[in-house]
Amino acid sequence: MIGAGKKATTEGPPVQVRSFLEADTQNLVKFLTEYSRWWSEFSESTQAEAYFRWKYLRNPFGDSYLGVACDEAGNILGFEGLVPWKLLLDESEVPCVRGTDMLVHPDHRGRGIASALVSYLDGEAERSGIQIRFSPLNTSIESHVFKKIGLRQVRNCCVGYARVRNYVPVLTSFIRSKFPKTTPEYPMGEHFIKAPSRPVQSLVSHPGFAHLLERDRQHYDPHRLTTPRTLAYVNWRYTEHPTLTYHTAAVEEGNSLAAAAIFLPVYVRGMKLVELRELFIDREDTVLALLKDLLKTTDADCINWAWSPGSRRHLILRRLGFKRTFGRIHLMAKMVNPGNTESLFRPEGWDVAANEVSTFD
Repeated sequence: MIGAGKKATTEGPPVQVRSFLEADTQNLVKFLTEYSRWWSEFSESTQAEAYFRWKYLRNPFGDSYLGVACDEAGNILGFEGLVPWKLLLDESEVPCVRGTDMLVHPDHRGRGIASALVSYLDGEAERSGIQIRFSPLNTSIESHVFKKIGLRQVRNCCVGYARVRNYVPVLTSFIRSKFPKTTPEYPMGEHFIKAPSRPVQSLVSHPGFAHLLERDRQHYDPHRLTTPRTLAYVNWRYTEHPTLTYHTAAVEEGNSLAAAAIFLPVYVRGMKLVELRELFIDREDTVLALLKDLLKTTDADCINWAWSPGSRRHLILRRLGFKRTFGRIHLMAKMVNPGNTESLFRPEGWDVAANEVSTFD
């Protein structure tokens, strides 16, 4: 364990890298909301703290790996968070960690703090039996730091597809994206839900949902890394979320569920967008009815979806008229323990949605 006494090697006041303590919560949330552009979007500190606890302390896959860098006075100068994750491969669960947040105080960057945090948590994860570590590739700085501990790039792990209903607001939103300084942010889009939608809680509690998850799991590609969908995972990810309200569409056959989707309605620069987050399918012939139910429920200009290329869901939606967009997700990943590592570094080795490997919402 690198633990107490570990110091940054570059010039400046000594920096200690250690594990997160419960007593750090409020100061750490304050640090994140003050220096992270993403975390600064929380309107209240209590909202940010609730999100932190949900994301890191209530994860159904286990305990998170949280590293804090402090000066001698105890002031937080850096943070990295890894959430526990599980992927299926050849019908066996593979314990993983997923990188989500990495932040260093602006006045202390360039001192090796980020590298110290990454190395510290990497060692913690390895000693805990973690087999795969992966993180979204957001900046060249992260790429440089991750390469030091052996992470390799996975290009185009997820690609975006969309089905456009109204082209004018979609094109207008695209043009506005070129002028971000003059474009205001838009709120969540619950009010363009036209018909009463099924809340995620009612989907989770539906007597046929557990059986649908089992049937959907039978279609997992054993040669692709896939997040296993369980009731606990779906409930935590979409029902217990402290700040977002997800909606669902479903196709019922008697007392059973034939297909279901979870989606998030948002405004993006004036465009009414539905972001598909989950698609649970048994028979492919039910997907068209599911899509019709979703279109009937919302007044969206566009339905967006990002998944691993060549996966079953990806192929089904392409047949339903979804077209390729510019969206794509690159990862940095490594296999901690020896094994068939090459499939890890090819996009066809994954079967995941973008929100499983990049943005965490």
